[in-house]
Amino acid sequence: MVLFLLLQKVAETGNASVTQGSADFCFSVLGRAGVGIILGSFASCITCEYDDHLIEITLTTIVAYGGYLAAEHYHVSGVIAVVAAIVVVRNYGMTRGMSPASRQSVMDFWEYAAFTANSIVFLLVGIEIANVFIFCFAMDIFVAIIVVLAARALCVYNLSGLLHYAGFNIPRSWQHVMVWSGLRGALSMAMVLGLGKSLAEYNQLVAMTFGVVLFSIVVQGLSLVPLVKRLGLRSEK
Repeated sequence: MVLFLLLQKVAETGNASVTQGSADFCFSVLGRAGVGIILGSFASCITCEYDDHLIEITLTTIVAYGGYLAAEHYHVSGVIAVVAAIVVVRNYGMTRGMSPASRQSVMDFWEYAAFTANSIVFLLVGIEIANVFIFCFAMDIFVAIIVVLAARALCVYNLSGLLHYAGFNIPRSWQHVMVWSGLRGALSMAMVLGLGKSLAEYNQLVAMTFGVVLFSIVVQGLSLVPLVKRLGLRSEK
């Protein structure tokens, strides 16, 4: 997400600098994380003083949206801030300051919120795709799928190799599953929809993203269980 926003900025301004881009990336990540950790710690301290699931749900909502707005106020995008804040709340506030019933209520609330957000994003994509002749970009979609799978494979196999030298052995069969289970979804589509129709390649990018997401959900998703069985990672019942 951070790299996407930086590349979007480069595309809009036309100024591309590796040094400046690296500095912006580090500042963006560290700045966001700092804002999120502070907000998450503050909310966790408040959570420890109460045992009311409605108050605790409200606090987590404030952490999520407040962290995003606070980061935006200091000119750093709020995605990492929200992630950092929620990590603190999840691992400290929820485990030490919430009762089991309150934790379950909070988790149920955010599960529903995630479901609603995903549904809205898929609906918006459906509306956009209705105006795009997706078959005109069939070759672009095919290339995008290959590139995404290749990038996933490079990351998984190379990082697994490094971990092996560090003493952490990941079986090859697990690596195959990790590569094939890299499903794409709402986040990818939300980012491409945020580019705006003023971009000349907007329809092409929407079609490519939709194609990759559709392939990952339908083809990769439906074939994942047979792959796991084929590799002997799941016993037949």
